[in-house]
Amino acid sequence: MEYTVPLDHPEQWTRVDLKSATWGGFKVLTTGDCFTASGAPAGRMLLGVLTNGDVYTYWDKNATDGSGADIVGYGKAAAGWTEKLY
Repeated sequence: MEYTVPLDHPEQWTRVDLKSATWGGFKVLTTGDCFTASGAPAGRMLLGVLTNGDVYTYWDKNATDGSGADIVGYGKAAAGWTEKLY
C-alpha cells in the first residue's frame, strides 16, 4: 500500500494498493527515492527484511505512477541483518 498525505490537507489522504500479495512476510519494508545526477526522479528502491534478517531488494521504476506493475525484484541482498531500519 502506498499512502499519500498532503501537507496542506492531511485529512484528504489517499491509499493505493501497489501489490495485493507477497509483502506480508516482511518484518520491515522500507523505501528510499532515487534521483539522476541532474536531480530528476529515477524511481525508488525498496528493502524487505524478514524476521531472520534476510534482506530482499526491489526496484520501483516509476515511484509516482500509483502502480506496482513496474516493481522488479532482485532477490536476496543480505543475510542476518540486525541494524534498525526506519
